[in-house]
Amino acid sequence: MKRNTMKKHRSLIAALVVLLVGAISASAAVKGVIYKRDGTKFEGTIQWFGATQEYSVTRGGDGITLKISSAEVAKVVVPKPSGFDAAQKAVRGGSYAGAIRPLEQIVKNYERLGDWDIKAASLLATAYLGMNQYPQAKTMCEKIIRVNPDAARSGDLARVYWDVLEKMKLEAKLKSVLTDAIKSGGREVAAVAQMKRADIELSKGNVKKALVEGYLRTAILFRDVKDIQPEALLKSAKCFQQIGRQSEAEKMRKRLLEYFPQSPEAKQVRRGA
Repeated sequence: MKRNTMKKHRSLIAALVVLLVGAISASAAVKGVIYKRDGTKFEGTIQWFGATQEYSVTRGGDGITLKISSAEVAKVVVPKPSGFDAAQKAVRGGSYAGAIRPLEQIVKNYERLGDWDIKAASLLATAYLGMNQYPQAKTMCEKIIRVNPDAARSGDLARVYWDVLEKMKLEAKLKSVLTDAIKSGGREVAAVAQMKRADIELSKGNVKKALVEGYLRTAILFRDVKDIQPEALLKSAKCFQQIGRQSEAEKMRKRLLEYFPQSPEAKQVRRGA
């Protein structure tokens, strides 16, 4: 009898632990749409459960609640969280401290609901970075990356994470994530990762390596990534100048002025950069 009672107690404790973990790791319940990989979609009140790696959707019409595994989900679309715009404005304006708590709440409440947790985490890490709180910034980035590994090689979070690793002088780790971004990320992220890797080489005095493997490679092979081109062209020009190849440096400056005349980098060239 005692053994049976103990087994029942253990089962009850285990069940309570599962329920507790599920409750702790559950997102807020938010209205939105889940798009499945098979092309079907479900609209209603959505909630993410980290413990079981699944979504629940309570449909508005019939009130039926469905469970959908994360492996089946292509995309989740929910409205922008309240307070996001104000927090973003605060971070971009350098008012970091006031944005911390609202962004923490968004990261917690919107876990795996669209990409709002990633966007909020990116801003939060930027705020920590601006306050020189590098370990907190690193922890925030890696928390999101554990849940969503693609965040390490895509979007704004990846770039903030790279900056944090650079500030903390974690060069081996930084080189590893940059290599992964170049191999597995989209073209825009790969281009930025190449530039970051080149910056590291340049800081060590490896001008030719920074030029050939980073700046020039980006300027030539990533012409479709327009946002990064002005920086790649100007840094290529400066590296060519440093190694005494004036004609190539002028070609880079000419191309920069011709194709990106309104860019900050073009203005630097006009001022003699």
